[in-house]
Amino acid sequence: MLMASVLVRRGVFSKEELVFFLEKDIKNLHQPFLFKDMERAIDRILDAKSEGERVLVFGDKDVDGIVGTTIIVKALKKLGIDVRWAVPDGKQSYGVSKQVLDDFYKDHGSLVITIDCGISNHEEVKYASSLGIDFLIFDHHTPSADLPEAFAVIDAKIPEQGYPFTDLCGGALAYKLYTALLFSQSDFYRQKICLLNAVPLNEALNIELIGIRNLAVQWRKTITVSKDLPQRDEELVHLLSDSVVMVFNAELQKKLLQKNLAKSIEFYFVDIASECMELFPQFKNMTLLEMLGEKHLKQYLGTKPQEIDVLHHLYTQLIVKKESCFEESRQEVLGLAGIATVADIMPMQGENRIIVEEGIRAIRENQENKNPGLDALLARVGINKDELDVNKIGWKLAPVINASGRMGCAQKAVELLLEDDAMRIQELTEELIEFNQQRIKQMESIKREIQEKAEEALEQQKSYIMFHNEKIPHTFTGSIANALLRRHKVPAIILTDIDPQTVNGSIRCDRFFNANILIDDLREFFINGGGHKAAAGFSFPKKDEENMMRRLQSKIEELLGSDSIEKEDAIDVDLEIPEEYFNLDEVKELLYVLHPFGERWPVLNVLLRDIPIKSFERMGKDFQHVKIMLGISKYTVPALIWNYDTMLTIEQLSDASKMSFVSNLRVEVFRGMEQFSFVVRDCVLHPE
Repeated sequence: MLMASVLVRRGVFSKEELVFFLEKDIKNLHQPFLFKDMERAIDRILDAKSEGERVLVFGDKDVDGIVGTTIIVKALKKLGIDVRWAVPDGKQSYGVSKQVLDDFYKDHGSLVITIDCGISNHEEVKYASSLGIDFLIFDHHTPSADLPEAFAVIDAKIPEQGYPFTDLCGGALAYKLYTALLFSQSDFYRQKICLLNAVPLNEALNIELIGIRNLAVQWRKTITVSKDLPQRDEELVHLLSDSVVMVFNAELQKKLLQKNLAKSIEFYFVDIASECMELFPQFKNMTLLEMLGEKHLKQYLGTKPQEIDVLHHLYTQLIVKKESCFEESRQEVLGLAGIATVADIMPMQGENRIIVEEGIRAIRENQENKNPGLDALLARVGINKDELDVNKIGWKLAPVINASGRMGCAQKAVELLLEDDAMRIQELTEELIEFNQQRIKQMESIKREIQEKAEEALEQQKSYIMFHNEKIPHTFTGSIANALLRRHKVPAIILTDIDPQTVNGSIRCDRFFNANILIDDLREFFINGGGHKAAAGFSFPKKDEENMMRRLQSKIEELLGSDSIEKEDAIDVDLEIPEEYFNLDEVKELLYVLHPFGERWPVLNVLLRDIPIKSFERMGKDFQHVKIMLGISKYTVPALIWNYDTMLTIEQLSDASKMSFVSNLRVEVFRGMEQFSFVVRDCVLHPE
């Protein structure tokens, strides 16, 4: 009941959505060939392999771009392709430059694959074409109305691509490409498959058909045949031509067809019934119709499912299980994709939940040094693989990887994630740690310097912060904007000079503001621009700075609107648990089903009233935090308040006997032991 109430309150109703909560397994991920251009991209890469072409993988300098570059390079090397890679270095701007293309052309290259960038590189793609270089773009940023004229463009935000989930990051796209490339080495690649199921209908027969190619549905059709409709026989034969026809219980299907077709036609069927029963022993001796009534199976079949949908589900699960590429890609690179998904603050919804959950599990299970560079970095930042979770990725691991890009050396992080030599791994790991320490010091210095300017800007602009400061390194504009957003709770736009001719800007904002609209509406004035709803970057000519500042100010104020200045800082409560009904095991089970938490799927907030206080103690370097031991039902549970002086005083706490509070629920693993606690967000103390 607790789980159902939380899911309904948060708007999770459909069977399709529930799958990503109830069964976080790679078999429930969307297939990579649902992207319309994926097969075209794969064929171009396979052509490059067969022709001995040189390929360049170009990514971005953040965690997502670093990880995406790593995954694709691993995939190409696995196929024996001659591959180079690059990420922006030093003061290089976002995206592929003409200089990069010139250098690659001189190196006799002929194919560029971009990851986490490229969707806004219209001119560069044209220039590459003039050099005889093809482009494959794998990006997740919002595209403009006109796409670059690349050989193939893979972006889930392009409706015409047909992919059912729009919020994949670059690392996740790279994982899809990795899986698709491995699948291309199987016998099923480009094979036409037709699933067939015949259903008796009075004096006729309904033949349900699904056409499949690379696990992606190409067409669906139902044909009614009978002895009186000979023309339907020809239609059926035409649909089945050039396809491998797969059925469940071939003997029964042939009998039904022979009985109802006007002509005697010999069919060759592949019967997958026995293999399916091995995979799903709980369905042994059941028909498709009987399986259709199974509650557990229904959640995977969409609305108004038919017997053919059961067959389609069984076929897909069978191929995912049989073909090693799916488990191989999970073990080798899904962990990296999960890290990128967390680091890029992607919505923790849909298949992102599986990518993160299964990715973390793959890292924990990895005992074969499939990624020794990642293992070394985890150990160096103090993360035990068995205790890895979303919070540790976001707060301890990702910042260290990101620091290499911030300090203009993102290539060091890519090199670490690709390296096998133990000595070199140790050297690179220490370099990344040093970059992060430098970043922290530089960031603190910059924050102190610009705080006064930020407050002046806020006083003048009221509902946002925007200013230009040439002393800020362009790699830090995003971090500074994010820090100001968190501190002042308003959109922040920070600008600096990349070079004497170019201004670079970063915007960070909350759910009340859409950075994509700002970028799209002013795109004609930018050299480059792109990003997400909550984070975006752009650049424009220095000579246009005065006009651009006016345009930005006008557009920001237009988008904010007068009713956006004042916002109520309310806490959404997911559920209230009366003390007498509090069961720690049930709460832990609830958290297990609902995690991982993250963007658009926040940590659970619960309300408890009049809970007895047993004791408390202050914690932290400056004793700025407090841990309160609460007696709830038969349990003693700690409640943590970070920076408690914003919520209460020690005197008030000393005088209180009970507390009502709203808190997050948290379960962490520390030294192999599960630790449960409340993290209090607001409270009311009740004196004795």
